[in-house]
Amino acid sequence: MKAPQSAFYIGADTLTERKNLRRFQEAAKRRGLRMDYRLAGTTDAWLTAYEAAQSADFVILGSNSGINDWDRERILNRLQRIASRMSLTNHGWMMPYAMLGLTKIPEEHGEWAAQTALLIMRGVSPSNVPIVPNRKWDIWVNPTLLEAANIQLPKALVQKGKKVY
Repeated sequence: MKAPQSAFYIGADTLTERKNLRRFQEAAKRRGLRMDYRLAGTTDAWLTAYEAAQSADFVILGSNSGINDWDRERILNRLQRIASRMSLTNHGWMMPYAMLGLTKIPEEHGEWAAQTALLIMRGVSPSNVPIVPNRKWDIWVNPTLLEAANIQLPKALVQKGKKVY
């Protein structure tokens, strides 16, 4: 199996998604990946982007928040017909549309906030509290889309992952 060379990012046309896109573009550049993208404002634009993304080695799904006419049923029906590339997300609410997800665990944020508050109460300046990346993730798999695209993930990953249908 050859290493992936290209990725395609799809998200809503919002300020937040433009920021997220830049982060993914930087990560792709560091890994030598070509990255194409589309930011969509409508269901039709999102579906057109998804179809175009099937030419990449894999698809990254950003958020759909900001697509006001989001048509869940129409999108799910189309994805089951046209999905042929691995799709990934880090948003739990996007898992009906992605094959694999690595999502943040909200409790980790609360634990960090509590530990930070205790440090500050002990006299540590907030400017001296490091910002740290998440260390805990939920793994999600979408067997329906994986089967539609005829993509098989390692059995151990599928067994460990939470399922979304």
